Amino acid sequence: MVTRNECRALLEEWDKVTKKIRHKVELKETGPISNQKLAKYLAEELEEHSDVDTERVKNILTKAIIDLRRAERI
Repeated sequence: MVTRNECRALLEEWDKVTKKIRHKVELKETGPISNQKLAKYLAEELEEHSDVDTERVKNILTKAIIDLRRAERI
């Protein structure tokens, strides 16, 4: 499970780039997007906009995506 502090730190940047990320993913992918691939795109985009460790972000986002899909929120 992702910690509350990890989520808060990532969400500060999240709103700024969500639409751009979603558009890029839709252009690149024609089929279903795996949790890891979506996390990779999100981590790459966040790295461009802030000073964060991509691998750490990717791992946190993968966990968050899995949690959200289990809860049927995405």
